[in-house]
Amino acid sequence: IIAVDDGSVDDTWRWILEAKRELPDRITAIRLPHNQGKRHALLTGFKKSTGEILITVDSDSVVEPETIQRIVSPFVSDSRVGAVAGNVRVLNLSEGLIPRMLDVVFLFSFDFIRASQSMVNAVMCTPGALSAYRGRVVRKILPEWIGQTFLGRPANIGEDRAMTNLILREGFHTLFQQDAKVYTHVPVRYKNLCRMFLRWARSNIRETLVMTSFAFRKFRNGPMLGARVNLILSWGALTKSQVLMAFTYGCLIVDPGSYVLLILLGIVIHASFQVLLYLWRERTTDGLWAYLYGVFWFMALFWITPYALLTPHKNG
Repeated sequence: IIAVDDGSVDDTWRWILEAKRELPDRITAIRLPHNQGKRHALLTGFKKSTGEILITVDSDSVVEPETIQRIVSPFVSDSRVGAVAGNVRVLNLSEGLIPRMLDVVFLFSFDFIRASQSMVNAVMCTPGALSAYRGRVVRKILPEWIGQTFLGRPANIGEDRAMTNLILREGFHTLFQQDAKVYTHVPVRYKNLCRMFLRWARSNIRETLVMTSFAFRKFRNGPMLGARVNLILSWGALTKSQVLMAFTYGCLIVDPGSYVLLILLGIVIHASFQVLLYLWRERTTDGLWAYLYGVFWFMALFWITPYALLTPHKNG
């Protein structure tokens, strides 16, 4: 285990040293002199590593005992696998409505969206909370990854999506392992949630552009259509969906009496897919939070992607 403290100002380093004392032969403790960002912290760990498979996990995340074994298994069965995404769920469910809603969203995002992308060997983002990489591939692309820029400025966000893109471009498969679970802290306040989503949206815009630069060439042996279809769908979400949303809000302003019920019906239909998937996977009715999240997103989060499209150059 390589534990990297990225110049933290809390008690992180004390706990790393505590772990080092308990397991001196298993933990390598590294403390960066000042905060340099997650990409540089990961770079430090990658350079120190010697393993065939490298697994990254965030400091605010907890894995199940079987997770490590499960996430490395695809590498054993197929030499073409370059990266595997873990299954991210919410750890702090008891801290408010936002975590409860996000747990339903995360399950849909991973057990449906990433699972479908995995069917065509092209998961588009291996998450920072838990991912596994083939070491020799990572070491090959490290210089390009750490030196990535956007509009002439160092890219300080989206390190997970950038890594995934480079591994796909090298011709390797990226998969999703549903039973390799990790539980992570999510924001409980609206302001912090917006910051997280805005960072993700800007990264999505940047890396969708990057993937477009190679996806329509022969970037690997074997089928590539599925990866290209998912890329086109991603572009649709960034463009067509935003135009439709603008028309929706315009109609709501012009004739609210006629459109409020139609919009609510649309939210219910969309959220029902998430509710049913959550019920199927978890055997609980907690998926009903998806209905509230649909209204919450329409009223309070709709602006994230349009604003990200106008400010993709920002790293904040």
